Amino acid sequence: MNEQIQQVQEWASVIGPNVYLQALAIALAFIVVGKIADWLLSRAIGRIVRRSKTDVDDRLIALLHRPIFISFVLIGLALATQRIDLPEAAEYLTLGILKTIAVIVWYNLFRHLTALIVQVAQRRRSSKLTQTSMLPLAQNVVKVVLFALTVYFLFLAWDIDVTAWVASAGIVGLALSFAARDTLSNLFAGVSIVMDAP
Repeated sequence: MNEQIQQVQEWASVIGPNVYLQALAIALAFIVVGKIADWLLSRAIGRIVRRSKTDVDDRLIALLHRPIFISFVLIGLALATQRIDLPEAAEYLTLGILKTIAVIVWYNLFRHLTALIVQVAQRRRSSKLTQTSMLPLAQNVVKVVLFALTVYFLFLAWDIDVTAWVASAGIVGLALSFAARDTLSNLFAGVSIVMDAP
């Protein structure tokens, strides 16, 4: 990754010795690349998926084009920030904010993608999972896991060491599993009965 950053900075040095102008060129280049990627996704791939009979792939393309463009913009802004050589505290704050925005954008994408998958699964009544009331449980489990991963990546974005948090969560989870042993066994037994459909 550092090699690619060095290559981008060497490319920007062609513009001239002014680092602010170089940073502006890096940011604008990534905005243009993001627009090109957005155009390719929405136009070229969009034409291909419009030929299908379902609207699921159309909705997936509609969900993807905004996060992809924003990701290119955020990468360009991060590289431009590193090119300016801000003081360490200002650079840490700026890069932390950009990473946080990226995590939130991708969290929203996966949240909407989960809702899309649930809608598609509700339409299809062929599997045991959708014939029963298991779909809301699965959706809630995915939401909790997605939220936990988002919090984890937010900690990583701000360079917070999460090993102590993960160890504490493991200990708390072990204690809760012993305390709620009967409830958890009933939950898994209910899931097993519903899935087997005796």
